Amino acid sequence: MAGKGYYFDPTIGKQAGDFEHSAQLDLGYALNLTAAGEDLVELPFDLKRKVFAIKHCVDLRDRGKATVTVTRTYFAQMADSLRFDIGSTEFSEVQEDFFARAKEDISVPLKVIKPFTVIKDDTRTNTLITEERYEIVDLEDAYEKDRIRVTTNFHRGFPYPDDERFQLQTTAMGSLEHDIEILYPNDIDWNPCSESIANPCFEFSAKICAEGRRLESHTRVTALREVVDHDGIEQYNNDASRLYGRRHNRFKVHGYDRLPATGRGEYSILRTAVTSLLEALAIASVIVIVFVHGWL
Repeated sequence: MAGKGYYFDPTIGKQAGDFEHSAQLDLGYALNLTAAGEDLVELPFDLKRKVFAIKHCVDLRDRGKATVTVTRTYFAQMADSLRFDIGSTEFSEVQEDFFARAKEDISVPLKVIKPFTVIKDDTRTNTLITEERYEIVDLEDAYEKDRIRVTTNFHRGFPYPDDERFQLQTTAMGSLEHDIEILYPNDIDWNPCSESIANPCFEFSAKICAEGRRLESHTRVTALREVVDHDGIEQYNNDASRLYGRRHNRFKVHGYDRLPATGRGEYSILRTAVTSLLEALAIASVIVIVFVHGWL
């Protein structure tokens, strides 16, 4: 169509999206069956394409009832996979699975206010948005410890090599984003800080800023290659270790009433880590993509 080829797998159910928003097929090559015969065609697959975003909003403005809202947005093949599995699995099981996932991703005990729900399914742009809302159960204990940890699991798509003499196959399949918003009862002071990692296999960036009563963290991991060559293993291994070390985000429950001298303070993405997908995000029993388990 207009000089551009589009490929679809008719065996996949619940597919959505117009030509520009349909899922990509990670199958390598295709053979067009024509009377004249054709050679194998390499299927296009853009590893940089955004496929998942997750947001945690921790609302501490009411000390009597703090809440956590988790919003997950799936695109392209990730939306297709989740849409299919929601339709083929008992919905109560899907809700239980997401609740378990939410509890794993945050250090405070949770109680369901609003279970996992699909709030938007745009079949033209192939975008599926879900939402969950929880209450922090033992709020006094959280105040006593003065720490809340939110985990990003995007590092799971970039495993460590078993043997650095050989190539490494990653399981990353797109661009992933994790936003964390902490709402405090009083204004906070914070100097913006950021960090980044870049190599031929993936790019990572994280930044934190504050405005008024809101502290915001944004993490992005973008896959660039599915295979790490032998001569790039050492750099990849070092950067993957750094990515793993940045999987935790720690925030003070009482807020930040004074400006840290370095602009980093006790909560620093440069020390304690920012890593979701990163969803990100995943339903191991629901989404049939290796990278999905743990970052959805």
